[in-house]
Amino acid sequence: MKATSTRNYVLEASSWSSIAALVTLSTNAGDLRFKASAIETTGPSVEGISLSVEKPGVFIVDVNVPKKDAKFEFMESGLVMNKPVNIMCVHSWRDNHTSVDGTVVFNPAHKVSVSHVVASRDCRVKYTYAHGESQNTTLESCYDTGKNTWNFALARKFECSDVLKGTYNSSSKLLGLEWTRDSNNPDTKFLERFANTFKVSACIDMEKLNQRPKLMIEHSWIFDLF
Repeated sequence: MKATSTRNYVLEASSWSSIAALVTLSTNAGDLRFKASAIETTGPSVEGISLSVEKPGVFIVDVNVPKKDAKFEFMESGLVMNKPVNIMCVHSWRDNHTSVDGTVVFNPAHKVSVSHVVASRDCRVKYTYAHGESQNTTLESCYDTGKNTWNFALARKFECSDVLKGTYNSSSKLLGLEWTRDSNNPDTKFLERFANTFKVSACIDMEKLNQRPKLMIEHSWIFDLF
């Protein structure tokens, strides 16, 4: 069984404040994974309780207890013309919202993903390129047909498990930069039953350059209970 605690902090008005904390418990039973999570907001109350069951690579059923809502995810993979194809269908019960995602891997360096919301004009086409023999540098370009806009991302993974990523959203004019470290890597993990991830991100509105960038910190603690 594993326990995960994630807390987010945001810099507003020159002071740091905690947004919310997410606590998750997960365990495996055969080829199924069961998970329970709760969101703690301001004050001692706990809300956002959800329960889920997952068969990795096949399906996920996620139940939001307070909202009496459920989300179903189904995944399938196969070969089309000797190219790996992954398909995922997600349906939200209360909103009656269904989306279909598909990914074609042409080779280790090139893949194309398509995401479509059923009964809408919303469709996103994303191309991902992994550069070099080690493929530690990736470039993503995504076109949103509904908004007629482009989004771009450039990421670099270092040997110490640090990842530096820059993003640009042309519809919102937001430029972002984030740095992530994962101590679960055997080269950086310092305790056998304990790991943590740390992410620092900054976001700036290119139409409001006179404003301070929005800074956020996300810290996750992962405990291997037994």
